[in-house]
Amino acid sequence: MRLARPLRVALIGDSWVTDLYEKSDGNRVRKSHTAWAMEASLRQRLGQGVQVDFVFAGFPGTRSRALLSMCWLCRLRDMAKLAKMGYSWKYDPARALKEQRLQPLSEQPQEEELDVAVICVGSNDLYDQPSSEILRTLSELCKHLEFRGVEVCQCSLYLHETERQAWPEADQTCQQVNETLKGSSCIDLDGFLQSLSPQHWRDEHHLADSGYKLLGQKLAGAVEERFCSPPTFIPRRCPYLLHVEEVGERSFVGNLVAGTYAKQWYEHHGKPIYWKKVVTEPEVCLFFWDDRNDREGVSWQGWWLGRLGHANTAVVEHPGWAFCPGDSTEPPKSGWIEVRSDSALRLRIEDTPQPLSQASQNPWPSQQGPLSPWKGSPTKRTRHEVWH
Repeated sequence: MRLARPLRVALIGDSWVTDLYEKSDGNRVRKSHTAWAMEASLRQRLGQGVQVDFVFAGFPGTRSRALLSMCWLCRLRDMAKLAKMGYSWKYDPARALKEQRLQPLSEQPQEEELDVAVICVGSNDLYDQPSSEILRTLSELCKHLEFRGVEVCQCSLYLHETERQAWPEADQTCQQVNETLKGSSCIDLDGFLQSLSPQHWRDEHHLADSGYKLLGQKLAGAVEERFCSPPTFIPRRCPYLLHVEEVGERSFVGNLVAGTYAKQWYEHHGKPIYWKKVVTEPEVCLFFWDDRNDREGVSWQGWWLGRLGHANTAVVEHPGWAFCPGDSTEPPKSGWIEVRSDSALRLRIEDTPQPLSQASQNPWPSQQGPLSPWKGSPTKRTRHEVWH
């Protein structure tokens, strides 16, 4: 597979990302074996067809609420710079930004310029936080990044067997949190770490270098499977199937939404619903949204490639991937806009599958002028305020 631009990935978290090692002189040094292994594994897995732009921010001992506070203040790339400089999660992040002459989020564009963020944080909260509070913080963190244009992979939480026995309440909290997280298809960090042999552990809280390397490879595999797998098409024509394909060089979003969609027996806002047929993660739905939430200067009416909840209502925690304004009976065949960048997304939607080699050769007219019915791209910040 090839992408038109580098895959931009961030890894953020606690000591699962960057750990502290004690030197012979008593001082401690930070090492990021998980991050280093994840970057190397991504480059190896994706090959020459996909370049990788990788950043990471690990704060040993950090809590999920502290990580959320930093995300409110700065972009992940700036957070990575603070981590590289050795700042502790206990240090005032606003002061750290000022010391490093980094602009806070309020003074610069809020788009992250990232495609995927993997989050490994929350295990340190198990000892003194209820499951409801941990889940609320992690959900807020994911939603905050998604509305800044980033696809988020949350890892489940882990508690070592000796800690489970010594802290039964923490064990119960861990199980409650993971049950909810795994229901939303998180990366199974808990199951993976439990499968590691003792030789990959330094103690009950920290992995050995070999363990961190395996963890990095596990995270790289999860990113490749969810976001970099070639789209799968059902090679047949059927009035109940639609085939979504990006024309020309493939983008991150174009690859994510491409595939065969099946028409459902129920509707949404009076129009058909199509679910992506072959699904790994994330689940993608093609649906219509009417003008019930339109307001002066902003219109949401049109067809969307996004997420629907189990009750067939828009998932307000996610801004969607593509939008096409209009009121057509069926999904438009062209004219789609990428939500994250507010730029043209050269999708073709047909009822007949077309070979990828043939689709990539077809010309596509360039679009000039305003692409969407609003100024700028407010969807990442305002769509969740009006959808219900």
